[in-house]
Amino acid sequence: MILETNNLVKNFGGVKALQSASISVAKASITGLIGPNGAGKTTLFNAISGFLPIDSGSISFDGYEIGKLNPSKIVKLGLTRTFQTSSGFPSMSVWENIMTSGSNEYLESPFKVLRPSKLLREKELKVSNKVRTMLKRFDLKELLDKPLGDISIVEMRFVEIIRQLMTSPKILLMDEPASGFGPDDLDRLREIIKWIQDEGITILLIEHNLPFVLNIVDYVYVLSNGRVIGDGLPSEIVKNKAVIENYIGKQNVSH
Repeated sequence: MILETNNLVKNFGGVKALQSASISVAKASITGLIGPNGAGKTTLFNAISGFLPIDSGSISFDGYEIGKLNPSKIVKLGLTRTFQTSSGFPSMSVWENIMTSGSNEYLESPFKVLRPSKLLREKELKVSNKVRTMLKRFDLKELLDKPLGDISIVEMRFVEIIRQLMTSPKILLMDEPASGFGPDDLDRLREIIKWIQDEGITILLIEHNLPFVLNIVDYVYVLSNGRVIGDGLPSEIVKNKAVIENYIGKQNVSH
């Protein structure tokens, strides 16, 4: 397993956000994390990615204990995440936002690339080529010079994914990637997620769109009130009595 959480506990005053939450994510898999609002999904993401200290338990990633590391150190180990809202700079172009996307593998300082006199340096040229390849793969080349704040929410979410892929992660945590997407956008997102997996990158995703998530993941965990109440293959989860009672109910989970 490339990522494991063991009995994570996190309390906010009297609120038990995580209660002995344990999950295991296989390398190069797509694993889903589902559950009702307030179940603890985002809290678990925040704990794994270093944005929230845990009260007890452990988090291991690729052989390292990361439960007490800060986000920047975790990113350097190869674990990164997207957010529900863009973490970029609205007044800067899509190109500039991607080129300054944190600790990518080529730049000592991402802002160096914004100095025209440095663009032809070998390391920066590699970054530039990688950005162009990403934009082409995501069909976003026409947005290259547009301010991030002027593009659609769907396009912004794709740019956010590219920004995180620029760090060359081993695992990508995706927080509600399908939120606000129409049918055509969902098909495009599905292709992108499968492509990321084919590149050897492990994916752990939170998603409320049940038909989407259950038809793309290899394995799924269900949280409710901070606890894992069920896990298994998608075909098993939709038949799990506890999951049906606490979450799925009468929702339509078919294609």
